[in-house]
Amino acid sequence: MYAFQRGSMGTRGNEGNRIFMNIPIGSAIQRRLAGIEGVLYKHVGIYIGDEKVIHFYGEGKKDKKAKVIETTLSDFGNEEEIRIKKKPQNANHAKAVCDEAKSICSDSKNEYNGKYSAILKNCEDFVKHCYEVEY
Repeated sequence: MYAFQRGSMGTRGNEGNRIFMNIPIGSAIQRRLAGIEGVLYKHVGIYIGDEKVIHFYGEGKKDKKAKVIETTLSDFGNEEEIRIKKKPQNANHAKAVCDEAKSICSDSKNEYNGKYSAILKNCEDFVKHCYEVEY
């Protein structure tokens, strides 16, 4: 597992905390959850390149507003350390993982939006689904 601190491989300047990392496209990345939950739980997403991440984001146990969204790597990090949880098997797998994440994100009626559950439909479930795609 690779660990990256905010600014550890880049610079901090007037533009804020820009992150420069070497994360392979299609990687599953993770960060601690904010607050006490972060001791036990992580938030995960798919790195799609160009400092962008697609992840299933919900605020509570049964958040009906939860959505699969695309955000910046910085926003995903939420001031926490970002780690690579899993790398794709090869370039074809990386493309398939990213394509699946983008497809789900672009479909407002996907199987995740509005259906967050801390146990059954969460960010881990979304990443696992993307990683198991046929390629």
